[in-house]
Amino acid sequence: SLPDFAVVRGNFETISNPNNSEIKIDVVSYKPSIIKIKVSSPDKAFIVASETWDLGWNLYINKEKSEIYKVDEIFKGFVIPKGESELVFTYYPPFLNYGIIGTIIGLLLLIATYFKFNYLMNLTKCKKYQL
Repeated sequence: SLPDFAVVRGNFETISNPNNSEIKIDVVSYKPSIIKIKVSSPDKAFIVASETWDLGWNLYINKEKSEIYKVDEIFKGFVIPKGESELVFTYYPPFLNYGIIGTIIGLLLLIATYFKFNYLMNLTKCKKYQL
């Protein structure tokens, strides 16, 4: 049987969920970085997904950005409105941009070091032949 409560991190209002049999959930598309779901509920409800919570996940309900709550320190939860809704989860690694910038800086330093080393080697060869 399902638990009656969950530990939710964040500012959260108390919601009385409708009966589980009244909520219809249909996974339309499931890809590693995009999940599309159609949901129908007779009332506002709080859903806990077995997907792992991560900082990079974003949720759009009916094309409006919505909050994802950290549930039981591992899962993600979200509030769905009354009626039919389209949910789209998107994932973008939160520190990917820092990694790309670090890689570009590292490559630029490597190229600069290569050219400086070649310049110094050519300079010492020139001095040898001038004697």
